[in-house]
Amino acid sequence: MPLCEDLLQTEKQIEFGNATPQPIPLDVLCGRFADVSNATELSAAAEIGLRLCQKLHAQGRSFDALPIARAIYNRSAATDSHNLTQRAATANGLLSSDTADFAAAIEFHGRALALAKASGDSISFSRVWNNIGSALLAGAGHFNAAAKCFLHSIDIAAGIEDPQVGRYGSLTNLAKCALNQLDVDGGLKYAELALAELQKNVSTVNPISQICLHQNFVRLLIVAGRHAEAEQHANQAMDLAIADGGKRCAIVASTTRAAVDLARGNTDIALTRLEQSLADSRTTRSALRETLSFVVRAQDLAGQPEKAMLRLKELAALIHGQNVRNALLHLSMPFWTSIAGNTSVTSLHIEARLRSHFSEPQPPENWSTLSRLAIGNSLQADATGSHGLRVGALTRLLALAYGYDPIEAMEVGLAAQLHDIGLAAGHDNLIRPHAESTRESSHMDAHHCRAGWEILSDDSHPRIAMARDIAQYHHSWWNGAGYPAGVAGKAIPIHARMCAIADVYDSLLTNLPTETGYSLQDALFHLTRIAGTHLDPDLVQVFTIAIRSEAYNEGVGIETNNGLACFYQLINALAEGRSLV
Repeated sequence: MPLCEDLLQTEKQIEFGNATPQPIPLDVLCGRFADVSNATELSAAAEIGLRLCQKLHAQGRSFDALPIARAIYNRSAATDSHNLTQRAATANGLLSSDTADFAAAIEFHGRALALAKASGDSISFSRVWNNIGSALLAGAGHFNAAAKCFLHSIDIAAGIEDPQVGRYGSLTNLAKCALNQLDVDGGLKYAELALAELQKNVSTVNPISQICLHQNFVRLLIVAGRHAEAEQHANQAMDLAIADGGKRCAIVASTTRAAVDLARGNTDIALTRLEQSLADSRTTRSALRETLSFVVRAQDLAGQPEKAMLRLKELAALIHGQNVRNALLHLSMPFWTSIAGNTSVTSLHIEARLRSHFSEPQPPENWSTLSRLAIGNSLQADATGSHGLRVGALTRLLALAYGYDPIEAMEVGLAAQLHDIGLAAGHDNLIRPHAESTRESSHMDAHHCRAGWEILSDDSHPRIAMARDIAQYHHSWWNGAGYPAGVAGKAIPIHARMCAIADVYDSLLTNLPTETGYSLQDALFHLTRIAGTHLDPDLVQVFTIAIRSEAYNEGVGIETNNGLACFYQLINALAEGRSLV
């Protein structure tokens, strides 16, 4: 069984936490499921594949797991393997929900529900209803509809005396629903029932589900003013996370602990925890939503409204297409208002209140020093020392074209100037030309990104906070193949995605020898070719239109072979006459 052997090899590597490279690419493994005709081989391969999906999910790599689950579902459905199809449908539903595709989650859970009902499997039937409620709760904040699903799940399992994961999950989720509906006593009742169910047979419940129960206890107890008890549950969550060793458990436990820190007034400690959790959670979109909401409220409570707004915008962009009020429910839950000591705070007031604290943007005290350092470092890659300044001008143009107001676009552009500030670390690691940017990110990318993150660690000013994100993530790829590995799509901060496009465009035109005759248009075509793999495809389209429009307005020849001279002409125009070359 070659497929089984390859799946086991991949599973072993993933179990040890290795992200890339896989012994065999995951997409190749997915394609091979379609060729399996033997029922015994399919059953064995699917068993390993679904287990592999669970381990990827635990590492926050649901995007990687989803194609495997889809391949298993498609093949099992084609062979009328009902039990396997039901399990694959459930896996697809859970992974779809984790990647924020809630419509697909409901669809797959619906298929699993029909199969469970047809087979008369009450245990599976109960668990599927819990999964449907979870998707409704996470995807749209439909607390009443979700609660009905959880109660139905419990009713189905009422005649089963043995401990049931579905019943445990439904009770845990009902506690969360009660909290969001301001029913603290009801929430604690459901949480206690879930704890009793857990204690009957703790081995049947995975660590992340146990941590989520403790998280619910923490939130409910904070609202009730019972901070000491909340801290006990937060400590239990941390112990579970340490024992598990997985990234997802660590993120949820850390944000849970941060809630207690905030409630006790230890804001600096909470912010430090959340900073690390935010970096870790960018490999999984659902964890990122939750962590961003924590960061927004923590920064708001710490008197940092500009930084809180920066993260609030990222949260809104992450869940684009969903109702904004539902997204902001994360920020206005009762335990947050309990921490803030202000019960008048609602989701509708958050953005307005943050803006009311804004003042005229002022440069950070050490901005000139950081700018000089960035210019000096860029000399390793660009003899003019102006690579950062050019990238900043292009990033500002893209931000304006994307809809940022002039002041916001200016701040993004200034922050982007520092994207390569980490090149100071390790002079033997000179930057490679970005014209070779279709290759996977090198060790050098990771080296200078990490160094930039550390250099900009004093990020109390919102511009520095943005610059720090850009330094860390401007080599992240849209498909997750860049650095840090696994950070993909909208989990990459949008200002880092903007800078990445400007960075590649500048390097394409300035790192190539002039005799190649590379035009501004050629460089735009190259961006289009790597859009969707390396770069954000939507932002590439906006950038292309902006460059063409700006070139037309300034009389710059976009198709002229002497692209370097035209590029410098365009950049100087963007810099409002200030020479950058």
